[in-house]
Amino acid sequence: MDWISVVEAVYALEGDVESWGMRILEALEPLWPAASILAGCIFRRVGDEVEIERILAGSASAEPVIRGILGAAGARLPASLVFGGGAEFASLCQQVPDRADDVEKAFRSLSRGRFADGCGGIAHSGDGRAIALGAALRERGQADPVTCARWQRVASHLGAGLRLVSALRAEPPEAVLDPDGRVRHAEAPALAATAREQLRAAVRKVDSARTRASRSNADAALASWQGLVAGRWSLVDHFESDGRRFVVARRNDPAVPDPRGLSRSEAQIAQLLALGHSQKQIAYTLGMSPSSVSRRIQSGARKLRVRSRAELAAVFASVARGVAVSRLRLAGDELHVQASTARSIDALDDLSPAERAVAGLASLGSSDAEIARQRGASARTVENQLQSAYRKLGVHSRTELAARVSA
Repeated sequence: MDWISVVEAVYALEGDVESWGMRILEALEPLWPAASILAGCIFRRVGDEVEIERILAGSASAEPVIRGILGAAGARLPASLVFGGGAEFASLCQQVPDRADDVEKAFRSLSRGRFADGCGGIAHSGDGRAIALGAALRERGQADPVTCARWQRVASHLGAGLRLVSALRAEPPEAVLDPDGRVRHAEAPALAATAREQLRAAVRKVDSARTRASRSNADAALASWQGLVAGRWSLVDHFESDGRRFVVARRNDPAVPDPRGLSRSEAQIAQLLALGHSQKQIAYTLGMSPSSVSRRIQSGARKLRVRSRAELAAVFASVARGVAVSRLRLAGDELHVQASTARSIDALDDLSPAERAVAGLASLGSSDAEIARQRGASARTVENQLQSAYRKLGVHSRTELAARVSA
């Protein structure tokens, strides 16, 4: 299975957003041989809701099925549906096992009996947009761990590609390199020796990942082609009129507005935490080392005076919703006060009162022992209630929980 061809399609930017998305679906088709319909959606976040910006459908018959699954045509959907978790790949029946029969019934009704389930994943751009790609299945599906791990890496590229294809094309590249990594031209900050070496190394890795031999080992090839270079650049092929190929480095890191004194990279990392991404996935997405990501999480948490990654994610989930920040002066100090709900009522409706209370405290960074003390319960009881909440909400960690209940 050639996953690198999907990544290549992400960085083929000719044409409009729709043609870009359709090329990606074509590249994905061999990876889902059991599917008869491949389709996708591009979403934009609007406060606590998302709107369907574009539907990517290979046939006219697919679009009404997609709209029927998502809701009424043009309707806005809860933000938690798209922005409430990480970049996981799964079938719908797998995501909501308690309602799998209802999902299958809806699929069969909308598809006139042809399909029973759908599988796919969501990729986040980091700037309030997302792309969901998936396939209709004739029977209930089950995503395997290998496919899930590969999807997480492809999702990093999809997010970067969505930013690129939506951006103004007038901005010039910051560096131009040969396919072997030799720098032909560079502008600041790509002029710096460290930056030039990072770009050279990245170009060589990408070119190696695209060879026939490397494609046969999808995991190794994907590992060598990270989402960004040094947290700043995407690498895109450029062909001259005589057919010569160059690689251009375009600035493509997500813009995250934040007034609270975080550096750009700290804010980007906090935003990805708020979307439910793991530390390992963030490192791959931004093209940074895991240790660099860890240091920036710690420094961001110190600046915001929060105690944990989960609490940092919960704080930044409000930024994604566009919550206003007010400036107050108290005893000569200027304070930035941000209204932020600790949880979404809709997200927690399926939980018991005890699970809801435990999930709310855990999403704010409290440990099991601290929750147990506050609730007068044993640590084992809190652990069991939290695991039950995880299952019902479809999350696997405190960071994902914070993103889910604050979405």
